[in-house]
Amino acid sequence: VDADGNAAVVQYYGTDTEITVPDKMGEATVTTIGGGGGNIALGSWSGNSTITKVTIPATVTKINTAAFWNMSALTTVNIPANVTEIGTHAFGKTKLAAAELPETLKSIGEQAFTETKITEITIPSGVTVLPKMLFAKCSELKKITIKGDVETIDEKAFQKCPALTDITFEGKNVPALTDNAKAHMEEVFQENVNLTIHVPTGKKADYEAAFGDALKVAKDGTEATIPVVETEAPVDPTKTSGDWKYIVEEDGTATIVQYIGTAAEITVPEKIDDVTVAAIGSGGGNIALGSWSENKTITKVTLPATVTKINTAAFWNMTALTTVNIPANVTEIGDYAFGKTALAAAELPEKLTKLGVQAFTEAKIAEITIPAGVTALPNMLFAKCPNLKTVTVKGDVATIDEKAFQKCPALTDIYFEGKTVPQLTDNAKAKMEEVFQEDVNLTIHVPAGKKADVEAAFGDALKVTKDGTETTIPVVEMEEPVEVLLGDINNDGDVTADDALLALQHAAKIATLEGEKFTRGDINEDGEITADDALDMLKVAAKIPLE
Repeated sequence: VDADGNAAVVQYYGTDTEITVPDKMGEATVTTIGGGGGNIALGSWSGNSTITKVTIPATVTKINTAAFWNMSALTTVNIPANVTEIGTHAFGKTKLAAAELPETLKSIGEQAFTETKITEITIPSGVTVLPKMLFAKCSELKKITIKGDVETIDEKAFQKCPALTDITFEGKNVPALTDNAKAHMEEVFQENVNLTIHVPTGKKADYEAAFGDALKVAKDGTEATIPVVETEAPVDPTKTSGDWKYIVEEDGTATIVQYIGTAAEITVPEKIDDVTVAAIGSGGGNIALGSWSENKTITKVTLPATVTKINTAAFWNMTALTTVNIPANVTEIGDYAFGKTALAAAELPEKLTKLGVQAFTEAKIAEITIPAGVTALPNMLFAKCPNLKTVTVKGDVATIDEKAFQKCPALTDIYFEGKTVPQLTDNAKAKMEEVFQEDVNLTIHVPAGKKADVEAAFGDALKVTKDGTETTIPVVEMEEPVEVLLGDINNDGDVTADDALLALQHAAKIATLEGEKFTRGDINEDGEITADDALDMLKVAAKIPLE
């Protein structure tokens, strides 16, 4: 833990093959991965041959030297959107198959991706130096796109990448080779005989002069000069209209990617430049700032009925945001969509089929109903929601992932109404104590006859502790709902003239119907009992269809 109260995770001692790094260690926020001296599995430069996947929290801003070095089974690691620095050897000698580098990234260390299995990569515009052996010996690397103005390229940066066919430089500056690279010209692109270098229009001669003999390569007796070709500058798909930035998708709809105004309450238009708005958020950061930084001013967002998708992190960390409507046509809410907001209520539409990781984590909602189309409750879905009291799950949820309901101190009731008994994912089973962690006031309600099945499925996840208090979350069966026959005021199983008479007496204030009798008597469900209800009862009794 540093002087600012932030934590660096320096070592993992467990035995899981898929690990999730917590966003906090005690009260300290995790901002760094790796101690700088070796991989997180062993704390040394030795290999780990079992870990296949690591999930890093959004709080992380730095991946240290050798954090994952030589972890030979590792295929998947996310790089959070706030990361600014990736250290030397960070992912080297792993089986990492893909790496999406965030726009915030400023620095990449030597051999950061050497001998990995990535096939293509885009280097964001903030990176200005390509260090020694950055992509050396990446056997499956085919394509590299360099977005910004790289100043220098060091020795062996692209050495021995047999599948490499394209490097595209999009910046205005022409990179220079370092002195070390110039001293070993033949090793900068060594053996890359299938490579073409793409540069902006008018820069071909400048690049050829800067790279010089480094463009001369040979492999297995085959000699070649790497061609440098000019390409038209890529067109930025982002358009601006008023206070909005948006992208027109292939299907002709618009995705709002950023709000650039200053209002505290904003209304998203249903059309922008005559294009229908169907999605909110770029998937890389909140709509206020286009990044994972906080916005502390926007309190309310009104979305149009045309929206069908709320993308990853659309409203993430917008700390003043209390109100957002979720339109009836929305089918997907992405990872982190409403996480770390002050959202006080959320009405999820019936068409919703997917909720993302941490979609509502740390939000201020008090109750929520999950519609029948949602079949998975993902990692940390409602984790640390301080005001959440009641969750109703309408449909047949197949899986519940780790920490889904973790640390919800006000949570008293979860209702599972589906026929299928939810199962815990392997990750949740590996950390049983975290599924309902600290939810000591919780009761789980299940359909009649399902108590034993749910207790067996949840197992030790039902054992919770907080402040020294240990308890087992009770699982109770709900009574089967009683079907109400509207019009049958006297509850004899039929709608007859007798029921119509009772309705007329109520309408004439001769008698008063209350409670369940009132509910049965309001056959047209308009909130009152009148002669119209009595007439409808007579029609039902006479088997005349109601309009």
